[in-house]
Amino acid sequence: KIAQDCITIQHEAIKKLEDRIDDNFVEIIKLLLLTKGRLIIAGIGKSANIANKIVATFNSTGQPSIFLHSVILFKTSDIKYVSAVAGHSLGEFSALAATGAISFKDGLSLVKLRAEAMKEACDFKSGTMAAVLGMDDEIVEKICLETEGEVITANYNCPGQLVISGEKLAVEKACETLKKYGAKRAIILPVGGAFHSPLMELAKGKLSKAINDVSFIPPYCP
Repeated sequence: KIAQDCITIQHEAIKKLEDRIDDNFVEIIKLLLLTKGRLIIAGIGKSANIANKIVATFNSTGQPSIFLHSVILFKTSDIKYVSAVAGHSLGEFSALAATGAISFKDGLSLVKLRAEAMKEACDFKSGTMAAVLGMDDEIVEKICLETEGEVITANYNCPGQLVISGEKLAVEKACETLKKYGAKRAIILPVGGAFHSPLMELAKGKLSKAINDVSFIPPYCP
């Protein structure tokens, strides 16, 4: 079902891409993401919810697909006079590739390794994340600190909205406490693991080594 929600890039679509991006780019796409005769790219012409489902369910495929989607959009867009780029989490790799700080091939390879390492970390120790709305950051941090088990504040999205991450039972307990203390909402997210938390330590070690082997150059905004 989720695979059907992805856009399947057939030969005609690849041909259209070849008019806008170099042959090397297309060949790397074919080599790294062609599976069972289908190249899936999350998000093109679809909502972000589909991309999120893919990451949650097929982490090793979803992350490279989203990275690929982002870079293709950048390379085929008519945006001019870019002064800066930015990305959060997976988006950091897209931003680095877009500015040439790392090559597209290195970026896709790192993202693929990142997805595999994160899945391995999730399999080793399961966890989850939850969105917390309508509560001061300091109170959320204090409740996480006082909750038994591993749970931390992971993503500060905006004032009054952040994400906590950690062991499933600890996150659930923290959510119950947060609601008692007046949080408007504390919602368990449909993710595959406790991302942006100490439970990803196994993935961090593997990815750090790979990043250190990549050549970085000063970024350039075209």
